[in-house]
Amino acid sequence: MGSAPVSGVGFGVSPKRTFNCLMKPQTGVLKPIPEKEMSEWARVASQAHRRATRKKRAELRHRDLPMIIWKDGRVREVSA
Repeated sequence: MGSAPVSGVGFGVSPKRTFNCLMKPQTGVLKPIPEKEMSEWARVASQAHRRATRKKRAELRHRDLPMIIWKDGRVREVSA
């Protein structure tokens, strides 16, 4: 199996122009959407994510391990 070209060669599009929109600096701060404004499937997914996080924190506390998170552009260890 061959792999597709990554650089955009052969597509007639400059890679710089293609990926420029992905490289723009973030101008605003992302804010969470209130659950009452979410669609039903998004609300269910949000609740499932929150439940999984609670379970993982409990497991890490039980094992006396830190939780690894991504915050402010860095990987950090926080107490569970």
